[in-house]
Amino acid sequence: MPQYSVFTNEYDVDIVQLLRGRLSKQKTDEAAKLADSLGICREERCCAEVDIESDAEMAACCTALGELISIDLRYFEMAEMIDRLKIDEEKKRTILKNAVEYSKYCISSASLSDSLKEYFAENRSINLEGYIRFRLRDRLEIWRAAVDSAIDDELDQSGYSELLSFLDALSILDGGHDSVTVVLNPDTSCTIMNEYSDGSGSSSKRIRIDCAPGNCEGALGMLRALSPDRIALVDLSFGACEALKRRLLELFTVQ
Repeated sequence: MPQYSVFTNEYDVDIVQLLRGRLSKQKTDEAAKLADSLGICREERCCAEVDIESDAEMAACCTALGELISIDLRYFEMAEMIDRLKIDEEKKRTILKNAVEYSKYCISSASLSDSLKEYFAENRSINLEGYIRFRLRDRLEIWRAAVDSAIDDELDQSGYSELLSFLDALSILDGGHDSVTVVLNPDTSCTIMNEYSDGSGSSSKRIRIDCAPGNCEGALGMLRALSPDRIALVDLSFGACEALKRRLLELFTVQ
């Protein structure tokens, strides 16, 4: 009876548990038999042994292993990519979470299952990280692109937050009830900032209003209530807020 082994030297995972979980999702007799017969080789949880007696069992094993690689191990590969960044741990966790979200649209394992069948036709053991890095370079590039997108998001968000804080400060310096600052955001929301006197002559109050995405009339209503003499418009929407921008130019003095 042919015996096959699946192992890792780098991933801190229980291969037997992961593979058994993937097999149990198939709901077939062949997968159930393999899940029951899985064993630990060399007394290490990072290595699994399985006896395969038929083509149907091999298909079940390769399907489960393909899902393990595409879904479970992508997390570890992307985490390693992100761990090289010189940023704080909280940002790393945020980037990893977003990278996993991006990569979920590219986790198909059907073609990978066929490749694994071809591999096992000539080999009785598979080192997971070696297989991924030498035979699945296209998939690694997809994961790397997901990480890059998540990094870009984090940098954009950090810079955007800093810019809003800066604009908030500028609205105070600009001062007075005669002017407000309106920031058009990429998600079609807008931010209205202003400062006005409380009537005592010795202090002032700051206003910051975040209008919901797409709520053009709500934003205009807020501005009508403030009735500014002029609006300092900052367009960060990349064209997403063109309708609101046109209305602002029609209804107010915009600089």
